Amino acid sequence: MKNAGGNLENIFHYNNNDEPTNTGSAGERVEDGTYVDYKQGSSEGSQPVYTEITASLDNICIALMATTWPDGSQFGWTGDWAIICELPLYYSGIIMPNRKSPACMWVDGRPNESHQAPYAIKLKWHDFFSEDGNLPSGSEAKEMCSRSFRAFTADLNEITLPANRA
Repeated sequence: MKNAGGNLENIFHYNNNDEPTNTGSAGERVEDGTYVDYKQGSSEGSQPVYTEITASLDNICIALMATTWPDGSQFGWTGDWAIICELPLYYSGIIMPNRKSPACMWVDGRPNESHQAPYAIKLKWHDFFSEDGNLPSGSEAKEMCSRSFRAFTADLNEITLPANRA
């Protein structure tokens, strides 16, 4: 995977009332084809139900994200949601335990209308939980776009998902 590394500007976590549970900085560059563990504390007793990431001017393609909550609960998300929600994507080359390779989704802080990658994304972790590892199908998956997975422009206007990009 080449030219897919980059920086995240911020990582914010929110509780179920959409109140911040951390102060949010990321800053470390993620090189092509690698990963970085961002360890951030959470307000005592607060579950980080939502995570929002914002891009920097050094765009990045995200193949997967995972979280462990203070109570030990674990959740994951893959860039395959870029396919479902019709956002810009790229081949990741990362092999998952199920031997599949997820797409990676672009987040980009550069002011450029031609590619229309989101500046920020926000997801509700537990909505992506799956006992068997399968994605929801058809209309159920599309309904998660803009409900459980949201995307924003650089001026923080929400992008209507699925994006229906040609």
